Amino acid sequence: MSIDGEFSITLKPALDSTGSRVSTLAVHFKTLSAKAISVLQSGGSVDVQLRDPFSLELKLYSADDLCQDTVQLPMPLELGQGKTKISRKSMWIEYSAPVAYSASLSAQPNALFPLRKDPRYVGNLHNLYVTHAQFRSSTVELEQLHYVCPDVLPILHIDTKGPHPVWLRWLTSGNATMSRSELNLWRKIKERGEAPLGRMQVKDRIFQMISEFAGLNSTAQYSIFSIEDLHGAVAIVMIHAIRMDLSNQTVFLDAAVISMLNILPKECTAAVEGLADADMVTFKVSDQEALFWKHLLPAFAERCRQWQHKPSCEYKQQDMIPICTVPEESFMCSCGLGTFPDAYLENIEAFKSLARFSIRVAIPVIYPSPVSRDSSASPTNTTEPSHPKQDCCNVCSARKSSDGKPLQKCAGCKVTLYCSSACQKKDWKKGHKQLCSQLKED
Repeated sequence: MSIDGEFSITLKPALDSTGSRVSTLAVHFKTLSAKAISVLQSGGSVDVQLRDPFSLELKLYSADDLCQDTVQLPMPLELGQGKTKISRKSMWIEYSAPVAYSASLSAQPNALFPLRKDPRYVGNLHNLYVTHAQFRSSTVELEQLHYVCPDVLPILHIDTKGPHPVWLRWLTSGNATMSRSELNLWRKIKERGEAPLGRMQVKDRIFQMISEFAGLNSTAQYSIFSIEDLHGAVAIVMIHAIRMDLSNQTVFLDAAVISMLNILPKECTAAVEGLADADMVTFKVSDQEALFWKHLLPAFAERCRQWQHKPSCEYKQQDMIPICTVPEESFMCSCGLGTFPDAYLENIEAFKSLARFSIRVAIPVIYPSPVSRDSSASPTNTTEPSHPKQDCCNVCSARKSSDGKPLQKCAGCKVTLYCSSACQKKDWKKGHKQLCSQLKED
C-alpha cells in the first residue's frame, strides 16, 4: 500500500488457475483528501489511463478542481484491456487489467524505452505555483535507457581495410541484437515474405544505418536516411558520427533528426530536396515500424539532451509522449530544436538551413535483456577473436597455400582466409561454425 496525498493506493495481484504466476493486477485508489472526496461524491469525472505498460495515471476532476496521481507498476499490463470500477459511496476507484508477458509486450512500441513525466511533479502539472526552474528541469524522465553526453565520447573512425568492419558488423548485426527466438522468427518471416514485427525491424534498420554510414557493405558511404511509411516521410536522420559508448562497451549513432516535415516553411523545401540529391537512402517501413520510431526518437533525443524543456513544451501541453502518432503529424517536442555544437554536420550543405528544425539524437544498438532466458544468439565462447586474421590463414598464419597458390576464402562468410582444407576444417571445429553467419554480409 502507498499513501501519498489525495489517494491511498493498493495493488491487488491475482494468480492464474495454476497458481504459478500473476494473471491480472488491480490498482485500488482510496480517496483521502477532502478535495478528492468532494469531487468524487459530487459526480466528478474519472479518467484512468495506462500511459505505457508500466505507468497508470488517474485524473479525478470537476470544473474547479483536479486530483491526479500516477502509479509506476511492478509488472506490465496489457493496453486496451483494462476495466475501471467506481464507488462514489465507498469513495474508491479501481482499475484492473491482464498482466502483459513477453509475447505481447515486445509488440508494444511504448514498452521499449518509455518516456514518462517526472513523478515529483505529476500532481503539479496544473499547479500555477510550480516554478519556471522546477519545470525546466523536471518535465520527463527516461528510465530504461541510460543517458549519454556525446561530445565527451570518442568518435569511431572506420578503417574498411582493417578489422573494424568485421568487429562492427559482429557487434551490431541481428546475431548480436536479437534474442534466439527473435532471430528464428525473423528468418522464418523473411522466408515467407512477410513483414517482421516492428521491434525487430527497428533493430535491423539501425544495423543498416550503421552499415551504410561505415561503408561495411561497399566502398560507398551514406549519412542521410529517410524513414517513410505509406503516408509519407516519418523522419529524416542525418548521421554525424558513430561514437563509442564506453561504459556499455558498444556504439551509438550521433545524429540530427527532422520530425516536423509537415510544418517546414516553404523556403526549406529546396534544402530538403537538396538532401535527396545528396545520396539519401530511403527506408520504406511498415505502419508498425513507423509507430516504433515515433515512440523511440523522443527517447533517443532525451538521452543526449543538453537543453532544457520549456514551459510551453508540447509534452506538457498535449500531456502525451510522443505528442501524436497520427500519420504526417509532429510527434516530438520542439524544445531542443537547433541545439548543436559548432561544425556539426558541416559536410552536409543543406543542414545549415535545416538545423533550426532538427534535434540531436543518440541512436543506440538495441540488445536483448542480459537477464532474459531468451538471450542473444551470439556465440558465448569469448576466447575466440571477434574477427579473423587479415591477409593470412586464420589457423597457421600462412600467406600462401602449400602449392604456392593464393589463399582461399571461406565459402560461407567470404571473409576468413585458409591455406588448405585441413586448416579450414580445424577452424570450423574450433568456433568458426558459430562466427561464420555473423561475418557473412547481409
